[in-house]
Amino acid sequence: MAAVSTIRHLAMEEDSFDIVLAGSLLTKGDRSGIIRRAIEQRVKHSAPNGTLRILTREPVVGAVVLAMESSGMRVNQEVLDCLSLGKEGLLL
Repeated sequence: MAAVSTIRHLAMEEDSFDIVLAGSLLTKGDRSGIIRRAIEQRVKHSAPNGTLRILTREPVVGAVVLAMESSGMRVNQEVLDCLSLGKEGLLL
């Protein structure tokens, strides 16, 4: 598993950190939680302080935020919330 390999390679076994699960299979398709539990079990074995999180926004939101910040814009919670709503959050 790539996450466990990375944890070991970076010597993060004792650190506290989040692992964000992304992709439709992990965020929407694992209704029973079987995949998440398997990943969590392996991560916890290697790094007991690691925490799994499910991505709650579309990945493109992060790209837009980075672009906005790199152009000098400040992104507050209201902007982030509008971006997370998708086209319904657009102010026309």
